[in-house]
Amino acid sequence: MNCKSCNIQLEHYLTGKLDEDIRLQVEEHLAICKDCKESLNLMKIVERVISEEKKVGSNPFLSTRVMAAIEEIDQTDKNSVFSTIFGKLLKPALITVSLAASLFLGIASGSLIRPVDYSEQITEEIAYLNDSYIESLEFFAEE
Repeated sequence: MNCKSCNIQLEHYLTGKLDEDIRLQVEEHLAICKDCKESLNLMKIVERVISEEKKVGSNPFLSTRVMAAIEEIDQTDKNSVFSTIFGKLLKPALITVSLAASLFLGIASGSLIRPVDYSEQITEEIAYLNDSYIESLEFFAEE
């Protein structure tokens, strides 16, 4: 067996998926060839590193530290004078002022719009009407 065919078979050799006769040929070549034996050792090291990386370890104290940091932020916000004043006094006042301003703007914009005066157009439209197509109201009253 040459080095090229041995390198092709090394991965199958590591997983144990080779036939008995090919496995024996690879082992004989590895006993003779130093370069192929180094390739096999490197593949074993890579396999070991990959398997170690696949293992996921969690830190049990991570959630405790995160929750402590969140509580610390909440405590500093609660103890802040500005947040107390803003939360209790300014926030309702700002909401009330914004509602009053929007109500005022709505009434002001509604009163600025004037109805269109159609009195001049009505006289011209009546002049163009053809009364022969209009039925009298008495006709409808009799029914």
